[in-house]
Amino acid sequence: MAKISIPTLKAFHINKKARGTFSEETKAFQADESSDHLKLPVGLTGTISRVYDLEELGANFPIIVKFGFGGEGDERSEFKLPPGVKLTMHFDSDEVELVN
Repeated sequence: MAKISIPTLKAFHINKKARGTFSEETKAFQADESSDHLKLPVGLTGTISRVYDLEELGANFPIIVKFGFGGEGDERSEFKLPPGVKLTMHFDSDEVELVN
């Protein structure tokens, strides 16, 4: 599992239902379909699906994390995506923190 570790990450090219932010106080999702992105909160937890070997492949963002697919990362996250929203994102090693 991995969780977001820096506060400036945004997800683009996503379903309109997933656009918006999360309340820092209540951790609830706040939809904003007029926005073009989802602001990823520090602490959003997902399931690592793959890590590319940088010596084999020069991937810019070698860690792939899935959110909203029902894995252990989703269950343990204090932030919940809207029902039916699933995201697969690529991260660099300084953007996520490994979680046991």
